[in-house]
Amino acid sequence: IDPNSLFYAADLRDLVNLLRTFPFEALVINGQRVVSKSPITSAGSSILVNNFNLTPPFKIEMVTELPDLVIQKLTLEQELPSLYSRVSTTGIQFKFKKQEDMTLPAYIGGYSTDYLTPIQ
Repeated sequence: IDPNSLFYAADLRDLVNLLRTFPFEALVINGQRVVSKSPITSAGSSILVNNFNLTPPFKIEMVTELPDLVIQKLTLEQELPSLYSRVSTTGIQFKFKKQEDMTLPAYIGGYSTDYLTPIQ
């Protein structure tokens, strides 16, 4: 995604939510592994994933058995109407590339212990 164009945390959340509709083994944004509880938020003009500050350009990588279907769905404007609307007005660009081999980093964030019960 073009580093000179304004991009919102909501855009990343929309993309991730769409990608989560497909079976996948791993999802990464700029080196940050995204898990089910990964927060994608903003603080001022910064975007945080797993509470790590990320800056454009954003690179989203996904390991899936269905790469062609993922790319096909991402190209449909009705799936990401807000993002596609701003693509035409602000010059935001995003591109898709199928890649055979990749190594993605492990998740380094924390896990909530709110619902754990200690075993006596």
